Amino acid sequence: MEKKLIFASIIVIAILFFGSFSFIYISDVNAVGNIDVSIKKIGIQDIGLSYARLKITVDIDNPSDREISNLEAYFKVYIANTYVGDGTLLKISIPPHSSINKDVIITIYYTNVASGVIDAITTFDFTLSINGKANIDILFGLLKFSKNFKASESYP
Repeated sequence: MEKKLIFASIIVIAILFFGSFSFIYISDVNAVGNIDVSIKKIGIQDIGLSYARLKITVDIDNPSDREISNLEAYFKVYIANTYVGDGTLLKISIPPHSSINKDVIITIYYTNVASGVIDAITTFDFTLSINGKANIDILFGLLKFSKNFKASESYP
C-alpha cells in the first residue's frame, strides 16, 4: 500500500511540474504571437551630398498579460520598394499591456541606392517599410521564439 502511495505521489508531482511548465510555455508563446510592430514616426535628421540620415521610431506593442523579455529585432529597411539598409533593436523588455518606442538611425549612402530612392528622399515624399524578425526569450529564458513582422509608414 505504501509503495502505491509513493508512486501516486510521484505521478501527481510530475503532472503538476510538467503542467506548470506547459502553461508557462503556452502563455509565453501566445504573448509573443500577439506583439505588434509598427512605425510610429519617420524623421530626416540630415541630408548631405552623398548620404541621408533617417530616424525611424519603431513601436512594439504587447497587449498580453505576460512581460516580454529580452526581445531582439533585426529588420531590413526599404524605400520605394528598394532595400536601403538594416536596423536592429536589442535587449528590449515590454511590460504587460503596454508598448515601447525605440529610435533607430539609418544612414543611406546614395552610391548604394537607385536614383528613385534619392529623389524620394530629397523631395520628402516616400514610403518606408521594414521587414524583419523578432526573437524573444521564453520559458524563463530557456528557449527562444521568433515572430516575423512587417510595417510601413509614409513620409511626411
